[in-house]
Amino acid sequence: MKKIDIAMLLLLLGGLSGCRETSSPVAFSSEESAVAGTTTESSQISETSTSMTSSKENASSSSVPQVSTTTSYTVESTTTESTDSSVIEANAQEPLWNKGKSTALASFMSVWEKSMNQHYQSYRPGQPTDLYGVLLPDSILPAGDWQMVVDNRPMSVVWSEDGLKAEPYQLLSVYSDTEYAQQTGAFDSHVYFFMIYEGQPKVFITQQNQGNTDNYLYFTETENAELRQGFSDIFMTGTTTLIDSLQGAAAMTEGDPSLITDLDSAYEYLKDKNGNNPDYVYSAMDEGIDGYGHYWELKVASQSVQADGGTGTLARVKVYEDGVLRDAVSGDMISE
Repeated sequence: MKKIDIAMLLLLLGGLSGCRETSSPVAFSSEESAVAGTTTESSQISETSTSMTSSKENASSSSVPQVSTTTSYTVESTTTESTDSSVIEANAQEPLWNKGKSTALASFMSVWEKSMNQHYQSYRPGQPTDLYGVLLPDSILPAGDWQMVVDNRPMSVVWSEDGLKAEPYQLLSVYSDTEYAQQTGAFDSHVYFFMIYEGQPKVFITQQNQGNTDNYLYFTETENAELRQGFSDIFMTGTTTLIDSLQGAAAMTEGDPSLITDLDSAYEYLKDKNGNNPDYVYSAMDEGIDGYGHYWELKVASQSVQADGGTGTLARVKVYEDGVLRDAVSGDMISE
């Protein structure tokens, strides 16, 4: 009787042990994982792994900073038939360029231009600048009829608001002094392209003033160290530490006695430009900053006209720090 009980007990214990083994979990993990999920089929794990590997290889082929995509898998057998399920979640990729960085670049350029004693404006698609008949950036974009060339290599350039385009040549911002140069009669015009160039932040310049049969617009990387460093800093971090040093350089330029520094010097400057005509009287109207720089606005009136009962107003003139005179109403430059 005891032998039968022992045998039955052994069979019962063996059956229970088998049940415990089939319910144990099996887990697969990845060292790169950050998001957990479950799988429905083992074949889905294989296909998804291939897809994520391809994405990782594509991302690593560019030196542009990338936001890492991370996954993990957990497979647990719930029945003897082992049905698996999988859910993959990926972090959204962060923009490499945004409005904040664009604003930071504008602030940097407003200081850098003064250190160069130049005047720049920002341009974009639909709001181009005219470089001797070539509208930029529109003319070098896919729908345009010109092509950007660097190191004798033509390239296709796309405009990008976030720096996440698949193309290797992404144009993020354009600055130029073409309008100022044309209005003042300066011979040289500068157009700067701020780009992602093969994964790196680069600043290119063109001063081309003649066409060619291929409609090539030739650019070279700028040699200005402050401009290169400033853009690189802003691209990578959203700010730059060069502004303080550039403001010092700009202050030295503004200290030149040929520039206008206050209302009194603006009055004396305009009076001298008008040949110190004793019939003219001047009155202050405004002070401010516009696309051409810091200015003082003065009204010029004729005393003789006033004596005859008229208003006597001859003009309202904006006198800029660099001595340029503009009509306050039309914005047109006034020749000396």
